[in-house]
Amino acid sequence: MCEIIFDMEWNMGYPKEGESHFDEIIEIGAVKIEDSQIVGTYKEYVRPTIHHVIHHHVRKMLPFTAKDLKHAKPFQTVIREFKDWCGPGAQLVSWGNSDITVLESNLTRYGMAHDWVGPCYDLQAAYAYLLQEYTRQYSLKDVVEQLEIEVPEDFHDAANDAYYTALIEIEIKKRYGALPSMETVQAKREELRAIHAEEVRKKAKEMETAALAEAVPLTVRLLPPASDAEAALKSPACTQWRCPLCGAAVTATGWTLYAESGYLTRGKCPEHGWQYPYVTFEDGPGGCVGTISILPATQKIKNTYFRFGHSKSARGGKGKR
Repeated sequence: MCEIIFDMEWNMGYPKEGESHFDEIIEIGAVKIEDSQIVGTYKEYVRPTIHHVIHHHVRKMLPFTAKDLKHAKPFQTVIREFKDWCGPGAQLVSWGNSDITVLESNLTRYGMAHDWVGPCYDLQAAYAYLLQEYTRQYSLKDVVEQLEIEVPEDFHDAANDAYYTALIEIEIKKRYGALPSMETVQAKREELRAIHAEEVRKKAKEMETAALAEAVPLTVRLLPPASDAEAALKSPACTQWRCPLCGAAVTATGWTLYAESGYLTRGKCPEHGWQYPYVTFEDGPGGCVGTISILPATQKIKNTYFRFGHSKSARGGKGKR
């Protein structure tokens, strides 16, 4: 099975243009590899039909101009020719996952099938995996320098970038052997993302717990015993209180389970604004015994409330203790 190392350049529109956010392909470059040998190359400009002016950010990177695209073939023609050049059953390979995403969106935009594209191999992710820097996104230019690959032409030309990507793959195989499967690479990335997400969640809880611990309550009082936390939170002792500053009646907006250790809500005094009651519970001889602290509306407390205040409601099943 041959491999098609491909790269594309695309253009975007200016605000208020029709389809301004659509990435329109304007060049396709590719290299065909068999048995770690380059056996063919492909390069074709694409005549734009959506964005007729090259965006100034794009123009700075590209080694060609809008004049080069004026007499190019339309996208549908180029894609049919590219597909034929690839041949049946070819494995597409790219540096990163942006090119395949843009290719599929353009195929969809023009009503063309993309089942022939198949799963695309992300060489950038594979290289990071081999270096055990699993989530790092190496630039093509950086890796060319790392592997000491000669660069005779400019970057950001689809044909050149595809050629450099092909040389990178050949060199990687020389140094590391067979490439890892995409399933292996993605599984490792997902594992690390989950670990990172858990670390972020723990850090956030530590920060929010510290915010509550540091807050100076406006008032603190004990709650009457209740059968469980849910029953206590529904009682008037928790859902209603008097503003510690003026005595006005304040009503809770709905309790939220916070950090598996307490419950947080808020209520608004007509004169003094939002206040944030925080309740913790302990098991006592008469049932569930709680303490309620009415906290001021500091920025840290507000951040805590809005971080957790719309997720695990104590009035639903997830908030039961």
